[in-house]
Amino acid sequence: MRLCYVLDVIGIKLRGYLKERAYTTPWVLKEIKNELLSEAVKGAVAQGLLRVREVRKEFLEKAREEARETGDLASLSEADLSLIGLALELREEGEEPVIFTNDFSIQNVASSLGLSYVAPPGRAIRFSAKWILKCPECGIKIPLSSDLNRCPECGSPLRRVLLRRRLLKDRGDLSSV
Repeated sequence: MRLCYVLDVIGIKLRGYLKERAYTTPWVLKEIKNELLSEAVKGAVAQGLLRVREVRKEFLEKAREEARETGDLASLSEADLSLIGLALELREEGEEPVIFTNDFSIQNVASSLGLSYVAPPGRAIRFSAKWILKCPECGIKIPLSSDLNRCPECGSPLRRVLLRRRLLKDRGDLSSV
């Protein structure tokens, strides 16, 4: 297995593509609004330092399903899901992908899938989490994968609450890489 990085915008800003072989997705590039950074990315792509890849639908769906299971789906954009999907695809191709992100939801889903990630110091999750919806009035619990936003019993607005968490041994701080 060869190490490679899958970069979120923060990984691109911190020039994560200069470390090893680096990938990102067109969705992530669309999130870059800074003109200077956009020009730097174009240069990195032209020099072959950063590879831009579309994600196959099956891997995007795997990422979406796992995000639904962990309760993070509502917190993730298509760009976020594309990063996770690309990491899954690269792993299947025999690569050892490391997602470079400061997004806690991406880290949580990556951890659940057994994918590695790194984050700037202080921006890595310490626990993996599973979320549910809960009614604050009657206490009914509903899987977060549900499309409900109100309690089916009493009609109160549902809240996202932590169901369980697990301490992570390797927290993914960039300082440990």
